[in-house]
Amino acid sequence: MDTLCRLSSPTLMDRAIPDFSSCNSVDEWLDTIKMSRYKDHFAAGGYHTLGHILSMNQGDIQRLGVTLMGHQKKIMTSVQVMRVQVLNRSVPSVHV
Repeated sequence: MDTLCRLSSPTLMDRAIPDFSSCNSVDEWLDTIKMSRYKDHFAAGGYHTLGHILSMNQGDIQRLGVTLMGHQKKIMTSVQVMRVQVLNRSVPSVHV
């Protein structure tokens, strides 16, 4: 079984948000968001690194053959969360 990305602290709704910046591969990220059925779609579309994933938009997801709206939304939301997590790690914190 593949390793999944770490979970961050629980949110207000008692759900843990995966720490996508701890993912090591596109396959691991897809496993984490329970979208592993699209691994071949991403590979065929040239999305081999998480850096490629960070630049995705809704149209890219549709072009990969993800036709179910709920799956598109789940993938796009995950991409947006990953962007924020990566940005937060790359910007030094400011202490006042």
